[in-house]
Amino acid sequence: HLDEGVGLFDFNFERQWNMETGTEILANRKRPKSEWLKLSNRDFEMLRFINEMKFADVQTIHSKFFATTQTGAASRSNRWARERLVALEQHDLLKRQNLFCESRAWYLLTSKGWYVTRDRFIEEEIPHPCRSIDIRTFHHDRAVLNARLEFEAKGEMRRWISERELLSGRARDIGFQLRHIPDAVIEFTSGRRIAFEVEMTL
Repeated sequence: HLDEGVGLFDFNFERQWNMETGTEILANRKRPKSEWLKLSNRDFEMLRFINEMKFADVQTIHSKFFATTQTGAASRSNRWARERLVALEQHDLLKRQNLFCESRAWYLLTSKGWYVTRDRFIEEEIPHPCRSIDIRTFHHDRAVLNARLEFEAKGEMRRWISERELLSGRARDIGFQLRHIPDAVIEFTSGRRIAFEVEMTL
């Protein structure tokens, strides 16, 4: 269930070229070869997505990245999403956090995950990962996450530029004059661009 991709190095990792597949593998010198992790393009996209949105849970990752099987059928189980998140966590690319107000676990990017993601998307400004989930803004951040999935499901959105990207300097790059940084800037396939904000009311 892995698509083709490349693995990048980290502090304890080195490049390993696979002559048969023409890919690189994330080889950890402290682990036996059987435990090395091959990173796919989907893995990199998952890491970037989680970092953009601050966090994500298994169901979110399943809906966005594992909704369709290799045969083109709709996926009925989040097993593969769960197993992949666990593998990325075991290799210190993600970390898991549980909240007292939530029964599910949430995944955040680690420092190692950030280095790998930054080196993969070298022409992009990758925001530094969140240390932990801020419970004060959790419900708002989760609403933004769900809103992104809804926009993407409609098939009219070309690009979601998150608040974290905007704060890292992306706002200047796209020529968007902002007095207040919104939750996101959405670019549609029509070329239209809007500032998006979630308002939480009691």
